Amino acid sequence: MKIQLKELIKSLKGIQLIGNDDIPISGIEYDSRRIKPGMLFAAINGYKMDGKSFIPDAVSNGAVAILTDRPINSDLPVIVADSPRQTMADLAARFYDYPGEKMNIIGVTGTNGKSTSVYLIKKILETAGQKTGMLNSLTYDTTDKVYKAERTTPESVDVQKFLYEMKQAGCKYGVVEVSSHALVLNRVENIGFKVGLFTTFSRDHLDFHHTMEEYLAVKKLFLKKLEGKYKCAVINNDAPEFAAFADDAKCPVVTYSTTGTADVMIRSAALLAEASTFELMTPRGNRKMSVKLLGRYNLSNMAGAAAVGLALQIDLEKIVQALEAAKPVPGRFHPVNMGQPFTVLVDYAHT
Repeated sequence: MKIQLKELIKSLKGIQLIGNDDIPISGIEYDSRRIKPGMLFAAINGYKMDGKSFIPDAVSNGAVAILTDRPINSDLPVIVADSPRQTMADLAARFYDYPGEKMNIIGVTGTNGKSTSVYLIKKILETAGQKTGMLNSLTYDTTDKVYKAERTTPESVDVQKFLYEMKQAGCKYGVVEVSSHALVLNRVENIGFKVGLFTTFSRDHLDFHHTMEEYLAVKKLFLKKLEGKYKCAVINNDAPEFAAFADDAKCPVVTYSTTGTADVMIRSAALLAEASTFELMTPRGNRKMSVKLLGRYNLSNMAGAAAVGLALQIDLEKIVQALEAAKPVPGRFHPVNMGQPFTVLVDYAHT
């Protein structure tokens, strides 16, 4: 895959090109160690390092163009951008021909429950016969390939690459875990999210966001990506901060709850050592269920996933079938049973 630099930067705003634009670009990378001949190197600043310090390494590895935040001395074409991260996201989307606009993408954000919810939504869609890829903090699964996740939401270049692989594999759907870092750092730009799920909200990432108010404002950025009558926000009414988003949503809203009133509710729950039983109550009917996912928090995850399924017009019977067949997510309140006379759980949680 190659595209001429002049086509790659065509119509981009807030940039200045210094040098020749009539050269082929065979890829985009922000890590100089992964640069191969013919690629464009995005010299993006990290938390501790200035990306421009890696330009010599990128050039020695075969980079043919540079993206940076200010003019530099170079024999290569240099794209100077007001917002390098936004420009990198735009370049990546254009290079991969906007796969996030050509598939049905479901985004999941919140403090806890994102990874499990992504897994459950994928399970629901696959049970309904839809080939579906996913990106979460455990796995980047394009259906043809499975990659070990390096971070909750990959950098924009990687997101576009994985979405492109999903589309090439025949996926009509993709489920993406959307972290607060991803929203601030332009990692999920140029994606036409069809449905957005808001899980829980609690204290987290204050080293990055500084205050809870700032953290919540970042989460609200995702709500702005769901504007339009053909999109949908799925909101947890048990999280007061997210419940307030319903009034600001410029799209249809589906709510869910395990304790109060909502469109999708869970009632009569029994939390057992081997399974959880409950009644799933929805606008399309109620179903008594028994699932292998343990713990009260998983009741919320299943209600949210069911609400997303309904928002996507998935048949209720398929939703129930998927949830009852779902296995514990590795490392997420995951029971280990070797015949011992006591319970062992492997769990990752911010708390």
